[in-house]
Amino acid sequence: MRVHSLSSRSRLGLVAGLCVLGSVVSFGCGSEPGATGSTAAADAAGAGNDAQLADAANDAGNDTGNDTGGGAASDTGAGPDTATDASAPGDAVDDALVDAVDDGAAPSDAADATADGAGSDAKADAKADVSDIATDDAGNPLYCGKVCAGDELCKDGVCVANKPPCGGACASGLYCDLPTGFCMQSVCKLPSDLGPAQKVSMLTIAESSDGCDHNGDGKPDNVFGKLLKVYPAANTQLQQSINESLFVLVLDAAGWNYEAKPFAVRFWLAEFDSTNPSCSPTSPDANCKYTVDDGNFAGGPTGTCKAQATVQPMTIQGVKGNPKGTGILSGGGDLTQKMTIVLPIVGGLNFTMSGVQIDQAAVDGPTSWTQTTQGRICGVMTVKDFDKALASIPADAWGGLGLDPDAIQAIVKAFLNPDIDLNKDGVPDALSVALRFTSVPGQIVGVTF
Repeated sequence: MRVHSLSSRSRLGLVAGLCVLGSVVSFGCGSEPGATGSTAAADAAGAGNDAQLADAANDAGNDTGNDTGGGAASDTGAGPDTATDASAPGDAVDDALVDAVDDGAAPSDAADATADGAGSDAKADAKADVSDIATDDAGNPLYCGKVCAGDELCKDGVCVANKPPCGGACASGLYCDLPTGFCMQSVCKLPSDLGPAQKVSMLTIAESSDGCDHNGDGKPDNVFGKLLKVYPAANTQLQQSINESLFVLVLDAAGWNYEAKPFAVRFWLAEFDSTNPSCSPTSPDANCKYTVDDGNFAGGPTGTCKAQATVQPMTIQGVKGNPKGTGILSGGGDLTQKMTIVLPIVGGLNFTMSGVQIDQAAVDGPTSWTQTTQGRICGVMTVKDFDKALASIPADAWGGLGLDPDAIQAIVKAFLNPDIDLNKDGVPDALSVALRFTSVPGQIVGVTF
């Protein structure tokens, strides 16, 4: 999947956000060409006057100062290890065998002579004796007359090429067909219960005040929304990738039911089908065609295509008596329900969310899922997954900030503090996440090749 690189304008937005935070948490910023400190502060959209930002940044400053104040540690490596191998009795047998072959003896004769000391014994007995004693580290019998190379095996007294099936690992989207020895196209099958499909037409990171209640205190949780203070251009980049069909997320409702009975919603990474190049991917009337991306391949020739996430149970409420025929779709939230996608922001953010749920999504029906006018996709990111996400960002995405990636990550991590305690030990170990979305009708017509 292609993602956008940072434009100069977006880079300035990131510079502004991080430099304002950096000045509070004791990190200095280098000069971005054409931008001054006052310009960067202005571009941060008044972040310095935002009381919420100031409070969070002050907290981040205390944490970051403590965490990053120490000097770099250096490890001193020990000198190279040395090992002395003592000759084992078997080595004499190996040497005798190799010498015999070098002197012109046939491999089988050399085996006889070395194993039994006399050439008149039966070759079968000699071969058995040698294979019991004289083998290399890989277990190849030395009655081939030498130790076969790493990509060879000893067969019938001769070293031959040891070719792996299909010549090695097959490329993405292919599987190794053992009977033929060729890499074949992996054609996963779409699920037989594929339901009405919806193409996500708008996806944004919700503000930190807008989210789902993960801890039961009756308040919205979405610490991930603070990323918008650090990187204001995130939602602009995300929507641009959707508009240009560079990032395509399609949902389908397996067992769609408009009468409060449970069903499942699946999330698919997809690609714009080439048969409708002029179709508008955000129009509610277009009903564009899409193919399942190879990121959903289950592997092998007959597997069922695996969705990026399956969220269940889902139900639709509030339809009865609603003159517009709009119901509220909600459900999911089990921590085993995960979704991993690369969000096209900051050069590509490897985003893994657990406990995926759809919350308060206004959907139109009733016989089919015709559109979603508003809704939330919520979940949590474990601290481990959040660290991986930051580490996945290309180093050049932080270019021009005057800070190394480690320093920038320290600022971001201090500002986005974990707020959800998953294991109930009193210490938050995950970050709450909320995304806003809308969707329009679409069709899943096949598999991407």
